[in-house]
Amino acid sequence: MHSVPKILVAARKEIRMRHLGYRTEKAYLDWIYRFFTFHGAIRQADLTEPDVATFLSFHAVNKQASASTQNQALCAIRFLYRHVLKRSLDPVGFIKAEKDTSLPEVFLKEEVTRILEKLKGEKWLMVSLMYGCGLSLNECLSLRIRDIDI
Repeated sequence: MHSVPKILVAARKEIRMRHLGYRTEKAYLDWIYRFFTFHGAIRQADLTEPDVATFLSFHAVNKQASASTQNQALCAIRFLYRHVLKRSLDPVGFIKAEKDTSLPEVFLKEEVTRILEKLKGEKWLMVSLMYGCGLSLNECLSLRIRDIDI
């Protein structure tokens, strides 16, 4: 019998009890599901540190996951072991993904000015806030009037 759905229900319950964000919940549940399906029908109690290392190494080598993606997977699995399975997860040795050494691309001030000139109303306000305050799209969309100190 495959127990992945029970694990996901238990993990969702633990995530929500700890008031983690929706995107964190979504990402953690996805990684937990991938972890169990990667190992097939192995019972959850049978999965050990070497299984975690195999999973993480596979994603670094075969899937060419970025370091941040691999780290997110590790955090999800640690959460699973600590809070859902109530087991300790000793440090695991695995092949680490290479860190991205490229610098992020940013707009020049002139480019931002040209973009803002083409926008009006709410869209102009949102882009101005995102650029001027360094907000992400979700942060901007969740802003309320009370969050702004004029």
